[in-house]
Amino acid sequence: MTTGREGVDQAVMAGQAVYTRRTLDVYDVVVLGLSNALIWKCPTTRLLDATMNM
Repeated sequence: MTTGREGVDQAVMAGQAVYTRRTLDVYDVVVLGLSNALIWKCPTTRLLDATMNM
């Protein structure tokens, strides 16, 4: 286990490495496009409208 600022920075960078533009694009399609509408029966636009009007 690493300690100190440098070790934390390396751990953070390693944890963020999976979030590339491609994986985020796939996430948007799967979660925001399919999961919300088909599984939760709540279109993404409805969720966005609700959060924008808070």
